[in-house]
Amino acid sequence: MKINKQKKPKKTLITVLIAALILASIGGALYATSSFPFSSDSTDDKINLDTPTEEQKQQGEDTKQDTIESEQTESENSDEADIPKDENANPGSNSGGLETIITVLEADQNTLYVRSETQGIYAEGSCTLTLTKSGRTITKTAGVQALPQTTTCKGFNIPRSELSSGTYSVTLKVSAGGKNSVNKDEVSL
Repeated sequence: MKINKQKKPKKTLITVLIAALILASIGGALYATSSFPFSSDSTDDKINLDTPTEEQKQQGEDTKQDTIESEQTESENSDEADIPKDENANPGSNSGGLETIITVLEADQNTLYVRSETQGIYAEGSCTLTLTKSGRTITKTAGVQALPQTTTCKGFNIPRSELSSGTYSVTLKVSAGGKNSVNKDEVSL
């Protein structure tokens, strides 16, 4: 005699189906009560696309003006904190509205190095370096380079072969953003 065994559903499959049914019921209940986090009925997340009122426009303009005035006050009170100060740096004459300092003015056996920093960030401008000694003048030009918080001349590396020994008067003129500065110093070679 042959005995037919009945196949029983696997316990795992039943457990998964029951869990899915429970999760679907919970999700439906949350959505129905509008406490579901992604419900479209939430009034907190709606964007007002109506034309702004005159009062709203004025508040926006007032906020802009307050921000501009605050930034100007911070800039005036910064004491040039953004420009690293070299104790030997020459602040020069910055009467043209641009604040520039010569940060490096030194020579080794082969090269005279001149570096500067200008307060503010300028993508365009020019730097003119003039060295004068005994009526002889050497002039070099370079562009400016914007840094994260300041601007610098792209640098001057003058070969010592172009210079004779002695003391040179150094003049650095920087023009950027419609402003100018002139810095004067001396270097002995």
